[in-house]
Amino acid sequence: MKATTPWMVVGFIGHQVIALALAVIVSLAGATTVLGGIAVGVLVWIGFVVTLEVGELIWEKIPFRLFLIRVGGHLVALSVAGVILAVWR
Repeated sequence: MKATTPWMVVGFIGHQVIALALAVIVSLAGATTVLGGIAVGVLVWIGFVVTLEVGELIWEKIPFRLFLIRVGGHLVALSVAGVILAVWR
């Protein structure tokens, strides 16, 4: 197996783009509380992550438990990021 270290940079940049987009959405939504940040994170999660992962569940036939692990991790990450971005001023 080859080292995946060069791809860590790409992954880091991708996560920075997600954080920037979430910051813009939080700002546009006017979320300034913990609940507001969670609401924006969950909405982004449902609208983007779940819809894309359902495609993998259906077309790539990934196991349902793997689907739950993938979307669950994104739910936690987007909710926490939403809270941080909403209350950080």
